[in-house]
Amino acid sequence: KFVKQFGRKGVKADSNATDHFFQVAKVFVDERANELYVADGYGNKRVIVFDAANGQYKRHWGAYGNRPDDAKMRMFNPESPQFANPV
Repeated sequence: KFVKQFGRKGVKADSNATDHFFQVAKVFVDERANELYVADGYGNKRVIVFDAANGQYKRHWGAYGNRPDDAKMRMFNPESPQFANPV
């Protein structure tokens, strides 16, 4: 039974879009906070949070709380201001 859809399918990478994902790596529901966390890291470079009940966008961030950047990174660098691939 279909219950709810978060985001849209078949869109390009955009780490600052609030209405779609791009190659999600992992999803976690924090039941106490009623929040859905999405590691949108294989295409986008962010973690994005929605209200788990109604799907409303709440917030998103890149590494160190920075605004995500879609620049390509070749490998992990702890000094980078952005995620390489958050999973």
